[in-house]
Amino acid sequence: DSGSITIDGKDVTRLPEFKRAAYLGRVFQDPMMGTAPNMQLEENLALAAGHGGEDPGSVAGEIYEKDINLAVALAVREYIEHHASDIKVVMTRTGDTLVNYQEQVAVAEHEDADLLLILHTNSYSGTGRAIGTQGFYQTVRASKEIQAKNKALAEALTGAISEALETYNRGVSNKTADGLLDLNDHIPLSLVELGFITDEEEVAKLTSTVYQEKMGEAIGKVLIDTLYSYPVRTEEEEEP
Repeated sequence: DSGSITIDGKDVTRLPEFKRAAYLGRVFQDPMMGTAPNMQLEENLALAAGHGGEDPGSVAGEIYEKDINLAVALAVREYIEHHASDIKVVMTRTGDTLVNYQEQVAVAEHEDADLLLILHTNSYSGTGRAIGTQGFYQTVRASKEIQAKNKALAEALTGAISEALETYNRGVSNKTADGLLDLNDHIPLSLVELGFITDEEEVAKLTSTVYQEKMGEAIGKVLIDTLYSYPVRTEEEEEP
């Protein structure tokens, strides 16, 4: 098959999904007006900023990873609240407090989250230069459906963030050194390392309000598109 997709005069045929989404609008049916009164349209997003409190994460001089993670997470929340009011954003922390991995998952489960995103910032102590955005997704104990969602989300996020940060896309992996992705087996989960705090050029962007807002918008667009594409939950599917 051949052809092209044009939206408002723009050829979007070869654009990745997270970019094409910017040209699309969605119209949702009011469940109470139709034939599915039990349908629930509100989506719940759990957003976790890694580290916090007495755990600064990676450190570069007076720059702490925990602060970068939180600043970007808040930018993501602000973007989503302004562009998708039907998505409830649950932050695992909004200040300088420590919420560990187990607690992040517990918050997501308590809030019936449809998706959990954990934000981190990378570091490198070897020789040479290390830059770029990298994503991680869960496969251990997860169903094939959840595995596919996790990988697709991680790929979309790393593509969007690396473009916003104007850096290298390091790709995605289903393994992390501490095995944190094994903590959850039913909520789609991705972890993203935004960039490298140890690279002088990259950390300048990571701490820039302008680039934090760019990353917030890029991540927000991917999350909105992802959540809107998930099957709608019904009351029968909710746990008692």
